[in-house]
Amino acid sequence: CNSDAKCGSNHICENRLCVAGCRTDNVCPDNQACINKQCRDPCEGAPTCGSCATCRVVNHGAQCSCPTGTIGNPLISCSKPPVRCDNNCLCDETTGFCISQCTTNKDCGCSETCHKGICRAKCSSSTACHPGYICTNGVCVNGCHTSNDCPNERACYNGKCEDPCGSESPCGKNAMCRVSEHRPVCLCPEGFQGEPSQGCSRSVCARDEDCEANQRCGPDGACKIPCLEAGVCGINAQCKVVGRKPQCSCPPGYFGNPLVKCKQGTDSCAKNPCGANTRCQDANGSFECTCIPGCTGDPYRGCLCQGKLVDSCRDLQCGVKAVCKMQNNLPTCYCPLAYPVGDPLIECKAPVIPKDCRTIGCGKGAECVPDTDSYVCRCPIGTVGKAEVECRPVIGCVEHEDCSHEQACIHSTCHDPCQVANPCDQHHDCQVHQHQPVCVKVCQCQKSTDCRPNYICDGCSCIPVGSQEPVTVPGCEHCGPGVPCDPFTGACAKAGNTTPIDTK
Repeated sequence: CNSDAKCGSNHICENRLCVAGCRTDNVCPDNQACINKQCRDPCEGAPTCGSCATCRVVNHGAQCSCPTGTIGNPLISCSKPPVRCDNNCLCDETTGFCISQCTTNKDCGCSETCHKGICRAKCSSSTACHPGYICTNGVCVNGCHTSNDCPNERACYNGKCEDPCGSESPCGKNAMCRVSEHRPVCLCPEGFQGEPSQGCSRSVCARDEDCEANQRCGPDGACKIPCLEAGVCGINAQCKVVGRKPQCSCPPGYFGNPLVKCKQGTDSCAKNPCGANTRCQDANGSFECTCIPGCTGDPYRGCLCQGKLVDSCRDLQCGVKAVCKMQNNLPTCYCPLAYPVGDPLIECKAPVIPKDCRTIGCGKGAECVPDTDSYVCRCPIGTVGKAEVECRPVIGCVEHEDCSHEQACIHSTCHDPCQVANPCDQHHDCQVHQHQPVCVKVCQCQKSTDCRPNYICDGCSCIPVGSQEPVTVPGCEHCGPGVPCDPFTGACAKAGNTTPIDTK
């Protein structure tokens, strides 16, 4: 033979002989991919997914996900989430999480090891521990280097995660102490007002204006904080008072409807990975696409519908100044150009013009520095905190491991390496991974199945079929055109590059 066309189906021409094999995924069954010129299961052989993750084949490609009851990055590792202590488990009083006793590793779950009679999570340079634990000799043990190593409701004191509202409350008389982002926050309870750090006194009102700016006058004549009323926001949501009304939102690292429930992780459906006329559902760190009722086809590429679909925007209540539009035959709320900032389900706002610190000043220990077309407050090197309030000296370090994972040891202090010496250009985002800055190019696609019908992925962008031949990375044919892979594990990676800097 002199070409594949001279050979039969499922055969290719190699060294002028017809042999069984493939050139592309399209000639293989849906649950296989063309790997090294052979149709194989991409989930078998070289480890594609992380430890304790599950692998399934979707459109010839391996798709990794964490099993039900576990969390993590399925490309690195999945583990059981920490469970708050109750009356049904053995409690670790230091962290407030349940622990399991063991005698051998067989008594522990996947990604765990038996350490001094307790099942502990395994860890490495690429696998971080849950809040409240630090990695020591490959095992997650109680402790912390900084408050970022602790759960949000605890802070790091002398290497231990403790309640900042503990036995010695920093709040005044009659005030309540709550923890937000590792720091104690003092609040006056309902029916009280005043400076909570000094003390709260009972308040009486006839109208909202009789109360403080973050309170409203209740029907019982007492000033109340709207965010402290029962059932205002959903599970795991955060609340702030705007115009004497509660405003709910999901905190960083969470997604979902803040009026119902915020779930930990990222919304896999946020980038609209499904085809036209489909619905996307988040599924344990991954996503599932289905055709909407009345439509049929491949939901990952697009579904065909018969008949005219009803405009459902009339049934969807969007937030203040938000607009509803039909997207993929589904009603969607979005913030218009005039009010591009905010949550379209709650309220859209005009962008806030940055304040110039040359006129309003900065917090204690902060400095006022030029930034683009304005002047902003910034904590000097060697300090941390909110520059508008106060900058505090940081504890020194000797090596990167003395800092949290999102910081590096630079000049004997812990800093964000992306802020100290950003190595990325304007087309890349700088993210910190295991103390090192990583330049990540945010691409439109990773494989052609991410694109609309009649479009292919050139490794980063969706282009019309025929406009350019996709280039496959040598040795990574199973990953799709332009997508690189780990040379040792074969795992497909997102387009990007790591640019280490001298952080010592």
